[in-house]
Amino acid sequence: MRCSIRRALSRLTLPGVGILGLLGWVWRQRRLPTCCKTMVRGFLAVALVARMLGGTAMADAILPTGLAPGSQYQIMFVTSDGTTAYSSNILDYDSFVTQQADQSPTLSTLNVTWSALASTPTFAANQATNTTNVPIYDTQGNLLEPSIPAMWFDFYGFSGPKYTQFGTLIDENVWTGSNDYGDPEAPLGSSPGCVVGANGPDDGVGLWMNIGYAQPMTILPLYAISSPITVPEPATLMLLGSALLGLGVVCLRRRAARAVKPTFDQQDAPAILSFPSQPSPASAARRAA
Repeated sequence: MRCSIRRALSRLTLPGVGILGLLGWVWRQRRLPTCCKTMVRGFLAVALVARMLGGTAMADAILPTGLAPGSQYQIMFVTSDGTTAYSSNILDYDSFVTQQADQSPTLSTLNVTWSALASTPTFAANQATNTTNVPIYDTQGNLLEPSIPAMWFDFYGFSGPKYTQFGTLIDENVWTGSNDYGDPEAPLGSSPGCVVGANGPDDGVGLWMNIGYAQPMTILPLYAISSPITVPEPATLMLLGSALLGLGVVCLRRRAARAVKPTFDQQDAPAILSFPSQPSPASAARRAA
């Protein structure tokens, strides 16, 4: 439940702050209908909860910014947890990295498929990316490579991702079962050992896929890569802002209409509104006497 709240609140960006400012201005209007006041109270309560949780929230992935709406990219990370290399079925490793991605409040909201960047006897790591050719980013929003071919052939410039699904730095060998080109070499599920790569910040370039061997019983992380992600259009936020702006205009018009009171000219009053004073019978008798 708390992760769900954090996911929703993580979308509270600068435009969201502007909307909250508009709500605060609307709240100052004293003649708001009760339903409007209730709605404003709800939004302000959500903002307060966001501020309280924001100070204690765990680290999480940062998506790339500045990309044009409609453009595509992929995300690559190192799993924070590890697994053995006994299985020769790539689907087992795909399931593992998907579970790891789902632990991130940010990554779990993306409608993507996660694949393990590893080789088994019947599957090559480069097959997980052979249908895409878009930029690759890590979980800190940094550009890793401009395309998939550049990732596989940039031996002297690419050293692999350094961050987990939570955007935290990790320095540990990674299961790959592959050579530098992503083809099987001592693949996962083979014995007596499987190929590992080195992704530490001090490891040199060209070692991220192949640095040595480890026994299958060893617990090591995996590389994970997403399917292409499309940058969404900001339509939802614009609609919400327009609705709130329209609400503010309606409230102002109602307030202005109530503030203007019609003037009443006594000379124009109908005669039926004037009642001449009629003395009572007792008063008339006293006056006659």
